[in-house]
Amino acid sequence: MMIGNIITSLTIKKNALPWTVFHVLLGGAATFSRFFLIIWFYWVLIDSCIAFLKIKPESRGLFIANLIIYICSFELLGRMVSASPFIPYELGKYLFLVLCLVGFSVNFKDKNNLHNTIVILGILFIIPSFFIDMSGMVTFQDIVFNVFGLINICVGILFFNTLKIDLKKFVNWLKPIAFPCIAILVSTYIRTPDLDEIEFVLGANFQSAGNFGSNQVATVLGLGAFIFGVALLLKFRITGSQVVDLFFFFAFLVQGLLTFSRGGMIGTAISIAVILFYLYKLPRNKRVELKLGNPVKFIIPIILVIAISAITTNILTDGNLFLRYMGETAGTLAGTKDKDLNQLTTNRYEIFMADIELYEENPVFGVGAAASKYLRSSHNGVVAHVELSRLIAEHGLFSIFIIVSIFSVFYLNLKKIKDPISKGLIVSFAILSVYTTFHAATRTFLSPLLLAMATAVILPEIKPKKTKLEA
Repeated sequence: MMIGNIITSLTIKKNALPWTVFHVLLGGAATFSRFFLIIWFYWVLIDSCIAFLKIKPESRGLFIANLIIYICSFELLGRMVSASPFIPYELGKYLFLVLCLVGFSVNFKDKNNLHNTIVILGILFIIPSFFIDMSGMVTFQDIVFNVFGLINICVGILFFNTLKIDLKKFVNWLKPIAFPCIAILVSTYIRTPDLDEIEFVLGANFQSAGNFGSNQVATVLGLGAFIFGVALLLKFRITGSQVVDLFFFFAFLVQGLLTFSRGGMIGTAISIAVILFYLYKLPRNKRVELKLGNPVKFIIPIILVIAISAITTNILTDGNLFLRYMGETAGTLAGTKDKDLNQLTTNRYEIFMADIELYEENPVFGVGAAASKYLRSSHNGVVAHVELSRLIAEHGLFSIFIIVSIFSVFYLNLKKIKDPISKGLIVSFAILSVYTTFHAATRTFLSPLLLAMATAVILPEIKPKKTKLEA
């Protein structure tokens, strides 16, 4: 491997299997010593700085996008192996912000003035919340934890919307997301005890999430399943082999389901369903052109793998998986608790309504950035789980303008896209991003990254010709 070539090398077809093996080994090695990950993380950053100086100026924007997608996807693994302070817990947020700003400055000549103005207005509407703290208890770490995710969504859109790429390059982005997810999957599997030692109760399982936060782990495992599911549907080989891709798709699903954390896996199912819908609508001549064949032949296998993974996991957990997804708990089965919306959402509904109460008391400016968790009438001190209610409670009336600014750019971009595959990809990325904010707020890299990617400008093909989506 040449110096100054790692990020570019990730998307080259002939390197697919070697990079897969490397990330399997990295996930395993980092589980036993965090320094394997730390060394690799900083090696990539140093290598990327060298590459940035060597490549042509017009290619630097896309290079930075590839770097962001790859390096920020290691956020969770760094947390799982306790790589802090060498890789700080929230380093993903800082890196994403800095790299997107650098990327925007590099691509400034390709700016879309209307879109940029809309996003910048959204950022300006966030600023007043920093000067308000109705609780008197907010720390800088609270602001980073709660608000940087929202800022990163805006800054990410600001940068990624300057990128003009073809469908092939967008699909190639699946690889730099997938490889870190593979390392996380391997680490989670190694850290998970034998299933015979795990007592699967009707709640999120800490042990099967590699003894880390089940919500965060399931979210990233769900992302991995989604990425491999999309690749299989588009006949794009992440690892270079359909069989190996199919194995990872199944493995991500099973390990994600074993966490009993429903949000990440439900989001995956919804997003894959969106892709399936758009592929089913694809005209026959387009399917022939892309060698996708009869839609039934690629839709049924994906549904079959999902069904088999769910049935397998349900058997492994003595039937508790299906009960968990039906919303049952020990209390509901015993008849001591009713199955209601709050119980189905694991108290997120109560947190949501408590945030709305805060908004009603402070409708204009809100309670201030990161202050809601200290002021709620119920679940006081609990971090935000639903980004929408946090946004409304903490930013007040300004939250409406922030939401409108974010989704206006996405809508304007979507309107220009005619190709069903391109449209299906960006819609599914956006849905997975937004859905994740309803169970994990913006605590992970996933929501800012996927929503930003969904605003990249995918250019139409110049002329029809037989094309494979492989790199």
